[in-house]
Amino acid sequence: MTLYRDEPVLGTLAGRLVPPDNRYPDCRCELLLTELRLYVLEDNYDGTYTEHITLPIESVLRIDRWSQVISDSGIESVAVEPRGWQRFWYRFAGPIAVARRNPERVRSANEYARVLYRAQDGRETSIYLSEAGNPHSLAQKLEKYRVRAGLDYQSPFA
Repeated sequence: MTLYRDEPVLGTLAGRLVPPDNRYPDCRCELLLTELRLYVLEDNYDGTYTEHITLPIESVLRIDRWSQVISDSGIESVAVEPRGWQRFWYRFAGPIAVARRNPERVRSANEYARVLYRAQDGRETSIYLSEAGNPHSLAQKLEKYRVRAGLDYQSPFA
């Protein structure tokens, strides 16, 4: 898809929407990034889509990988794509890596694609997609567009 609602599509990412509340279904969705908005769309398999969430691109802060590990030592939630040199070390010492090395101490380890955005009331809020691919490419497209458009944005890859 190159256009959606007459807006150029910058990128997409498929995954399962983790419903933020009971107004949203647990369904396979696609993040669709355009020059004006980020859509969370469910394919109806008849050529139409159901828009579950629509965010103005100005409110989207970043798209990244997020993990949650529940172990004997408690619950740890971290960005899987840390900034700078920490990104390299995460692969060896991050919670998912630790969960893979010590499966007897870990009860659950999940990774998500996370969209961090600023809600209308000013709070930072997240949308999570499980069973998603790597959102790195979509995050880079968002960053490049925001820089080109002159939107206030701090890179998660700095």
